[in-house]
Amino acid sequence: RFIELIWSPDSTLLAVISGGTKTTSEVRIIRFHNDTAEELKLPDYHQNIYGRHKRLKGGRDSFAKHLRWENNVLSFDSEGSWTEWVSNPSDLPEDWYAYSIKLTIVDARVSLAEVNLKNRVNKRR
Repeated sequence: RFIELIWSPDSTLLAVISGGTKTTSEVRIIRFHNDTAEELKLPDYHQNIYGRHKRLKGGRDSFAKHLRWENNVLSFDSEGSWTEWVSNPSDLPEDWYAYSIKLTIVDARVSLAEVNLKNRVNKRR
């Protein structure tokens, strides 16, 4: 199930947000080159977020949204829960995170360029 998609300015890359489950969505990048289409391997930006908070994993909710291209940089927002039982930010705001992610794409290589906090994140009680 595709939620959002956007072509890169040079039309060689297609960024897609696909819905994995009711509580997850993920970013995919497809590169079109020499009459072929190839899904590129993305760096694990979730682990980068979790590591900033001394965690190994987050909760069941994990969403990507708001795809944006600027040259060869793909930006999007990553939001999710820290615990399994929180289903949206209004339930327990301190158990929800929101980050802005930037990925740089050169040829077929995707690198994590920036991971920036979008709102205040508290530790679990």
